Amino acid sequence: MALMQKSGMASLVEFDVGPDSNNPQQNVLRMFVRGPGKGVFQTPTVLALYQGIIAQMFQIVLGDEDVGNRTEPLTPTDINQEWLDAAKMVIDFETDFETLLANVGTDLVVNLATLEELNAMTPSVDWPLFVNEVLPAGVQYNRPIVVYGIDHQTTLETILNQTSTKALQYYFSWIVIKEFSP
Repeated sequence: MALMQKSGMASLVEFDVGPDSNNPQQNVLRMFVRGPGKGVFQTPTVLALYQGIIAQMFQIVLGDEDVGNRTEPLTPTDINQEWLDAAKMVIDFETDFETLLANVGTDLVVNLATLEELNAMTPSVDWPLFVNEVLPAGVQYNRPIVVYGIDHQTTLETILNQTSTKALQYYFSWIVIKEFSP
């Protein structure tokens, strides 16, 4: 997640730097938990199309599909079951995550949290390591982080605990593929 953040890609969380409202001479780290966006999941036709695109892209990028030598377009019947299953894992993860976020609500009240407090709320993520990886080499950050929607931390922990490592790998692979696609 840190590498994705550092590369400017969407991930489960987003960090940025902004002015400290208590001291405009200083900046603070700000954090948001990001869901995949609920628009895709509300229409079955769009959802099926999205899942098909994920499966095709997995076959092209992660599989052994030689698109340079294909004489016909890649069709849904050409997709290997492995990539159909992987796409379903991504869709299931995104749907579950968005549902959990919706149940928490959209209250993005600003809270301050230390890295230790974030670790207590979301022990599946090593926040000190994450922040260390995101910041430029040699930069130390030991102040509280501005967290928008702190209740979403428990949602993040829930989804990370209920999702298989393989599904998370496919999800992050999909994010990278999507970010680098034209």
